[in-house]
Amino acid sequence: SCTGVGTRVFVAAGDKYVGDWEGNMKFGAGKMCFKDGTVYDGEWIDNKYHGRGVLQLPNGDEFNGEFEVNTFNGNGTMVWAKADPADEAEVQRTYEGQWAKGCRHGLGTYIFSQGTYKGKFVDDSIQGIGELWYANGDRYTGQWVDEERSGEGVMDTAQGTSFLPFLSLSSPSLLLSLCLASSTYFCLELTPPWAAPL
Repeated sequence: SCTGVGTRVFVAAGDKYVGDWEGNMKFGAGKMCFKDGTVYDGEWIDNKYHGRGVLQLPNGDEFNGEFEVNTFNGNGTMVWAKADPADEAEVQRTYEGQWAKGCRHGLGTYIFSQGTYKGKFVDDSIQGIGELWYANGDRYTGQWVDEERSGEGVMDTAQGTSFLPFLSLSSPSLLLSLCLASSTYFCLELTPPWAAPL
């Protein structure tokens, strides 16, 4: 059996591994270069990415963080490649935060074309409580469902006006609050006349 530090070239597949071995298995720290251009440099257990490592994909995407059985799991940062690397105006998509089973899951910060979001993710989707700073200077803080603003929240616009809408799913009424920069506060509850009794 192969144990210790060594190099192996997988001739048929065209891959190459340099690093630690235990019982003929990649185990410990090592770097694997695949024929398709994928490169993984990090920790291994039983031939699988497990622990901390860096995974570079052929399309330019790069993940730096924690793995569990070949899957992003724990804390890590993903930087997605630009469609046009020469386009300085294009926003570099980046996520830094918690992962579970290969998905953004937990708390994290996501930079994308609309702005910068800080908050909760569920199964790779913006979901729960979070804050989004828009590219134009506006900011929304509140609840999200399936990457859409939904529920209770506050929108701060560049003009200094804040809105706090709340739609209760258990009641056919809409509570709308408007808070102006002058600190004047209005509250109006609307009940549609067509609402059926609960």
